[in-house]
Amino acid sequence: MIDGTFIKIKTLDISENMLKTLPNEVIAMTNLKTLVVSRCSLQRLPNMQALDKITNLTLDNNDLEANGVGILPLSITKINISFNHLQTFPITLGNLTELVELDLCNNRLDTIVGIGNLINLVVLLLDDNNLTEITNEFGTLIKLKKLSVKRNKLEQKSKSDDQSISADLFTNTNLDDLNLEGNIKLTKNHVLNMTGVDAFMERRKKTKDKSFKGGALTDHSLFGLD
Repeated sequence: MIDGTFIKIKTLDISENMLKTLPNEVIAMTNLKTLVVSRCSLQRLPNMQALDKITNLTLDNNDLEANGVGILPLSITKINISFNHLQTFPITLGNLTELVELDLCNNRLDTIVGIGNLINLVVLLLDDNNLTEITNEFGTLIKLKKLSVKRNKLEQKSKSDDQSISADLFTNTNLDDLNLEGNIKLTKNHVLNMTGVDAFMERRKKTKDKSFKGGALTDHSLFGLD
């Protein structure tokens, strides 16, 4: 039985331990709000529903695959699963409708079916994966403001009426920060000619960049592309 003192813990960092899964003692800490499990060689997450107060979960630099991510608390608003082995979007992540920020960088993602369920998502980081397109499912992320898809495999489609970035992303969301740096087969002009991008550009003009002393964003860093 876990000591009553430990049940009161709200922040726990157990990084850099050799853990294939979370110990039962952690699952019993039902007052946890922040849990950090970095660089632990995690291969499986158990059912974590009991941790229904947790809002911030960090799982970077582990060995997780999509089918190893168990049921997560619906209370989570921020999750980092970067530097793991995800090839597909874990089904259990799709239940986290309160999620505001999601980091899936440095995985092996070539598809991200299910992302559209995250209706409160504001920040989505997908750098260093294998994505070839941003589908119309992203268009349901109406609150999304920042999307980073650096160093993936996006490219200009051969058909003029087809595009690797869905028009719905540009027109249906609040996106005003899109970084596509390192998609070597995609240029700034490719994106500027995509259907729907005018809506993105209009929002972007209204966004003030504090690093430029309150002035409008310049085109020098547009999409992170040449």
